Amino acid sequence: MDKILHSKSDKTVVQQVRELPDLTTNISEAKENEIMRKRRPLKLTIANLSAKDTLSVKNEWFKTGKFFNHPVDTIAPGQKLTFYCVNTDGFHLAGLSGGVAVEVKSKKRRDEYLICTFFNPLVGCIKSSMFLSTESGDDQIQALWEPMMECAVVKESFYGSYRESDKHIIFVWKDSNINWSAHVSSIAPEAPPEDVLKRESKTISVFTNNTCLMPEGLSRVNNLPYTLERATQIGDILLNPSGKRHDEIINEDIPDDLDVICLQEVFNEDAWKILNDKLRSKYPYILFDAHRVRVTNFKFSMVNSGLYIASKYPIVQSKFYPFKNSYAEDALSGKGLLCAEIRIGEKTSIIIANTHMQAPTASFVKSSATRTEQYKEMEDYMSEFGDMAELEVQAEIITGDFNTDPRSPIDDACLKSQIFEDFRDPLAHCELGSCLKVVASRLEEVQTPSGLKQVLLDKDPKFIWSSSKLNKDTGEVESLDNGCTRFDYILILPHTPKPISVTAQFHTKLAGLTDHVPISAVLSLQS
Repeated sequence: MDKILHSKSDKTVVQQVRELPDLTTNISEAKENEIMRKRRPLKLTIANLSAKDTLSVKNEWFKTGKFFNHPVDTIAPGQKLTFYCVNTDGFHLAGLSGGVAVEVKSKKRRDEYLICTFFNPLVGCIKSSMFLSTESGDDQIQALWEPMMECAVVKESFYGSYRESDKHIIFVWKDSNINWSAHVSSIAPEAPPEDVLKRESKTISVFTNNTCLMPEGLSRVNNLPYTLERATQIGDILLNPSGKRHDEIINEDIPDDLDVICLQEVFNEDAWKILNDKLRSKYPYILFDAHRVRVTNFKFSMVNSGLYIASKYPIVQSKFYPFKNSYAEDALSGKGLLCAEIRIGEKTSIIIANTHMQAPTASFVKSSATRTEQYKEMEDYMSEFGDMAELEVQAEIITGDFNTDPRSPIDDACLKSQIFEDFRDPLAHCELGSCLKVVASRLEEVQTPSGLKQVLLDKDPKFIWSSSKLNKDTGEVESLDNGCTRFDYILILPHTPKPISVTAQFHTKLAGLTDHVPISAVLSLQS
């Protein structure tokens, strides 16, 4: 896909780092797997993307950590070095999660250097606060966290760092003309299938679901453990759906005519590898691991956006736009808008945009205000990406988890955004929910497609989130107990003179595997 989506000069820092020859020796894949199974393992890569600078490496580790291979002193331009470290045996409060300091200097540009400490800022600041004070609570942790965050991910003109995963940190030395740009990993066949441009179907079907495929610990916090097992089952169902479409608003099965699949919260690297392996035979064009490394005003992204697109038809181009407005854990996950132009005919295309917006974390009011700003950003991003279209666009589609409740007065400002003015919501008439409560996602009643369907129809607030309102007298947020909060959307903007008919429905086939109800929409395009 790289040759389709990017020219050589446009390759991101991440892409260039992956292509560098590695100086690491005597670490086979089997050995790496053995190391990464040890207690608190850490994999570090130092990459030299500069044209002329030679790097010298100096390291100091907490005494509880130990090397499996030591870094060499010199890394020439166009080379990288990977080394591994783990905790020593026994109980330690420090160790690798507490901190590690690595200093990299250029022998030519001695006033420039990269130093990183506390690869896990949250763990580091909590441990520090235990020793410093137990009276300040969250304030003490916040005060410690901010400077540690600044060291955790760095993006400067000559150097920087980012995370390939939660256990793999990349340190980069580069020239100033190499930009830190958004990255999208991709898969595509060498040549598109011959029948793509000759397709006779005048319909396009789009599917969306928030999968909660997070690192195992976070999945358990969300009451959906066994991430990789769930990824395997989700992939199997999407690859081999057995259902047909019918007129009911809730279809237990997933139809077998899906053309484009959009997923959210595919954060786990092993999970997206499972999905890639399963889906690519039927959906050969895949975008995943979309992210941008950034640090501004103590805000930084630790993991990718979790956005994932799989298509039967060629992806002409793609781009990831990170949200500028976000807070709390959403700022850490680097949420944004993943756009793809997908060829559906010889000269025609559609634009698919997949997103996951600010969650109602800490404050319903604050999160709604943040989403209002994100809708303004999306409007600009869709306009910019639309102007880049290479083919005749027949429709624009925005899909994903908007975390916006159409029945909550708190989200009135969101629903008045230009996005909802321009785009059609084919489920606007439907008062059904799409998101299970955390405490309910593993209850027996919602573990089967038929059971979940009945819960949705009953609008049971025991299982489904309810809309909220703000009591203006007390300032408290109150539940409306309606059991029909819908956070998931497929919005359509036609670009053709003739009207485009759209039908949409919910699907309960993934019951027990996700905490959101999948939605699909079918667009009937003009000839």
